[in-house]
Amino acid sequence: NMALQKNNTSGYTGVYWDTAKRKWRAQIKKDGKKIRLGMFCTPEKAYAAYLKAKERLHTFNPVPRDVKIVQAL
Repeated sequence: NMALQKNNTSGYTGVYWDTAKRKWRAQIKKDGKKIRLGMFCTPEKAYAAYLKAKERLHTFNPVPRDVKIVQAL
């Protein structure tokens, strides 16, 4: 459960801008392996996918420290 990195431009954990595809990507780690969750038009939609995956994969701590309220998209 890491804090946001200083170079994070999206403002969301697990969400970054893919320059080549010009879309927001969501990803999460499980057992040291990256799991790509997809590409999205907005960082909020990418973060919603991240939170859904976190709830499913990280049952020991399903809500990140820096959680932002995201309405159902």
